[in-house]
Amino acid sequence: MTRTKLESAADNDNNPYTIEWIRFESGERLPLLVRRAAGLPIEAPAYWITASERPLNKAAKTLEKQLRQLMLLYLWADARGSTPEGLIRAPGFLSLEQLNDLDRFCRQRLPHAVAEALKARGAGGNVVRSRGRGPKKQGPLGIQSAVGHRLAVIHAFIDYVSFARASRMQPGSEARRVYEEARKAILGSLRERARASIRPRSPAEAREGLPKETRELLLAAIKPGHAGNPWKLQVQKRNELIVRLLYELGMRRGEVLCLKVRDVKLTPDGGLLSIVRRPQDPEDPRREKPEVKTLGRELAIGHALRELFIGYLAERRKLPGARRHPFLFVSATDGAPLSLWSMTKIFKTLRKEVKNLPDDLTAHVLRHDWNDRFSEMSDRAAPNRTSQDAVKEERARAYAQGWTNPETARVYTRRWTREAANKRSLEMQERREVLVERTDEGRVSPDQRANAEGEG
Repeated sequence: MTRTKLESAADNDNNPYTIEWIRFESGERLPLLVRRAAGLPIEAPAYWITASERPLNKAAKTLEKQLRQLMLLYLWADARGSTPEGLIRAPGFLSLEQLNDLDRFCRQRLPHAVAEALKARGAGGNVVRSRGRGPKKQGPLGIQSAVGHRLAVIHAFIDYVSFARASRMQPGSEARRVYEEARKAILGSLRERARASIRPRSPAEAREGLPKETRELLLAAIKPGHAGNPWKLQVQKRNELIVRLLYELGMRRGEVLCLKVRDVKLTPDGGLLSIVRRPQDPEDPRREKPEVKTLGRELAIGHALRELFIGYLAERRKLPGARRHPFLFVSATDGAPLSLWSMTKIFKTLRKEVKNLPDDLTAHVLRHDWNDRFSEMSDRAAPNRTSQDAVKEERARAYAQGWTNPETARVYTRRWTREAANKRSLEMQERREVLVERTDEGRVSPDQRANAEGEG
């Protein structure tokens, strides 16, 4: 087992807490919350992550995010001259005043929380020197959702640690009754605050797929040799294949980066691509490992993708460094497995160099776009499908995307849903106008009716 330190943009020199990783012989990586001064993992978070969260098969990056959110609880306790463990194990548990204070503390950015904690301890926390790039700027909704996730993680941690504390108290004792009542009330309030803060994105901020003209622009620009291709010649075939996999199959960027050569099975007319979950992969030498978050699956490869694979694999074989590992996508300089940072750079270059591409174009936007096109094709193929047909369709979508719950599709079909709703609305309006016109044409005035009666 090895232990390494992995700094990120969220770290800064003043923060008394950081994240370190341990790597087991099996290849599994596990994050730990570490107090910098002591240089040792904090026992309670390590126990919680190992015994409660890790068995749920959560991705290592998800566990890391949870620990970063848990930092706010430890910084808050530092600012109050206490520790989370001491407050949780106190006979009266946490008070409502402490909960309100914690809620307020969690509604600020991490650098400001660090500064407040250091200032309260007299450690000169007025200036926060950030290392590397700072966190992305967020709108009010983004900040509010971040607060909700922080409170949800803190709730899960306190719930687990306090339950362990209560289970060791004498059953039926007055002390346990008082503790359990306080625990129930505070945890209930904390849970409601977390739920209230996690709000869905507004339609203006929600991520969507691409308009038709943007799709055509993107697919034209990524072709090797195209005048608008933004990448160097030696990476054009690799990058085209990456973007086409994201576009044609709706894969996540981690799934693309985790592909191994043996996962590609080509046939004369196409082939199969295996997406495999390997949370404990000793073959992956990357420090920051990409991960397959969704279910494993096999996806069909069409003739066009097959040709792209053949062209790229021929180039990959020319790199000596690529023979030292099984990963499909590699750096063009040394043949090492392609990193998450390199994937981000691919899209950053696209956005910067290709005019009229959206500023928010990322690998994940293409996953949304795949779902839009899936819905559009389903409408064209079976416009009068039954409810049973719709259920089968969503099961097929869930399989292709690796989801356990077909309801997840709602997040990925916002553009199609909006356009379909507007189309139906316009059809209803036009149909109503036709009906009104026909009614007007057939309407008889009282004078006309009297004249007709007199003539009769």
